[in-house]
Parts: sequence; C-alpha cells; structure tokens
Amino acid sequence: MRLFAYGCSFTYGAFLEELREGLLGDIGSISQDSWPNVLGKLIGADGTYNQGICGASNKEILYKFLFDITHFNITKDDIVVFMWTFDHRYGFILDEYPNIHWRKIVPEDPACMDFYVNYSCTVHDYKYEFFRACNHAHLYCEHLGIRNFHSTVDSTMIKNIPDWNLVDFGEEFTDMVHIQNKHPLALDNSHPGKLAHKEFAELCALRMKI
Repeated sequence: MRLFAYGCSFTYGAFLEELREGLLGDIGSISQDSWPNVLGKLIGADGTYNQGICGASNKEILYKFLFDITHFNITKDDIVVFMWTFDHRYGFILDEYPNIHWRKIVPEDPACMDFYVNYSCTVHDYKYEFFRACNHAHLYCEHLGIRNFHSTVDSTMIKNIPDWNLVDFGEEFTDMVHIQNKHPLALDNSHPGKLAHKEFAELCALRMKI
C-alpha cells in the first residue's frame, strides 16, 4: 500500500523547520514533518509520495493527480489523500504532458489577479470550479477502486455545498487553517508548523481506520 498526497504548500510542508532556505528549501526534498510523511508512517505505507505543489490551484492539483495515475500506476492497493487549496487560485497549462508548466494566478501576482477577478471569474464560478475538481478526482478514484479521502485548507470553502456534490470532506479534520492556529506556525509565520502537520496526520489516520 502506497500513500499519495495532493495539495498546495500546506501539503508540501513549506517553511517547516527542516526547510530553512525558503519556500522550496532544497528543491526536490520533502520535510519529514509534513503531514503526508507523518501519515505514511502512522498507517504503515510502503511508500509515501508527497505531491504537494507550492502555490498550486485546485485545477493544478487535479491535473497532477490525473497524470500521476499512469505515471505511478496508482491502483486499488494504494490510498490517495487530497487537501484542496484556496478556491480563488487559478492557473493555465502552458505545455504538453509530460513537460507541463503552469501560469499560476495567485494573490502574489497583482496584475494577473486584477484581470482575473474583474474580467475572468466570479466568486460563484471559482466555488463551483472547486467542487467540480473535487468530484472529478473522487469519481475517477471510485471508478478505479482507489480509496480516496478529501479535506480542505479552509472549511469555509465547503459551506453551501451543491446538491450534486458526492465528496465527503470529513468535517472533523478538514480545516487546516483552524488546526494551524492552535500551534506554533512555520518559519514564515504563515504556514502550518510541525505540530499542526502532526495533528492533521493523526486525525486523517483515525478517519482511515487502518
């Protein structure tokens, strides 16, 4: 049984103690304190694949998972956990697989955000795009018989859930922002710290009942 985890910097483990050199630290390295790595040890996974991408949108998270299914031959013997990110993020695919690059639209890019917010979307649009991405991933996992679990960085995203939603977000552990505020923050004083990652992993393991 392998564990695959998808999300943004809250999954990657940005600015945890082991990664002192910046957002990505030593590129390619993943903090052992990130919740996927802690969770993998708790459930006895044969291998843990932390596929968190700093600054990712839910669209990028979804496509990363879809391409990984073939690349890693993810099967019903594996477990996939998603921590969906803030729903106002977006991005555009610039290249063909497997050399995909993204044009990310995040608040740190004011020019793009201004155009995006004023001309390209509404709060209702990115809300439903978030639920579409979650359900796409969930239904594809179910089709392949892959156990899949879903959470969000912020539980306010799953209020007023549409009737067609089929994803169980597990409200008892779905709010990483709430969890992070109970513990010391990471080195940037913005991302979840080591103890928040540990608590989330423990709650996730309890939900899995493995």
